[in-house]
Amino acid sequence: MDKHKKDRDLENELPDLVAKISDLKNTRNTSSRDWLNWKELANKALGDAEGKLPETLEGVSIPEFKGTLDKIVKKTSERLKEVEKELKTAKRNLKLRRDHLEKVKLVANLEDHRHLLTDEEPCPLCGALEHPYAKGAE
Repeated sequence: MDKHKKDRDLENELPDLVAKISDLKNTRNTSSRDWLNWKELANKALGDAEGKLPETLEGVSIPEFKGTLDKIVKKTSERLKEVEKELKTAKRNLKLRRDHLEKVKLVANLEDHRHLLTDEEPCPLCGALEHPYAKGAE
């Protein structure tokens, strides 16, 4: 009788075990999809063959995987520093170009008024009596 009770208990546990197996399969499928997406993004960001993530996690040892991730983190950190440096340079160049543009606009605006200046008459801007740039000399 005791043996039959164990069989009935196992029989009652079977649907739960089947459900758990199904959940594990779904989780594995989702994890595999997520892994492929993440791997693709990481490999695209890294660009070269060094430190590429494996196609799947099956058969990959933890130390091997950790080593690969360490390479990726190092490479990503290096790339971040490069991009930050490029951004700083780009911002500096943008500021220089904006400053240059403002100066060009100012010169163009002054060019419009230079032809109105006559020698021995005060400049309306600064009061000077001599106007060496009145004829367009730079």
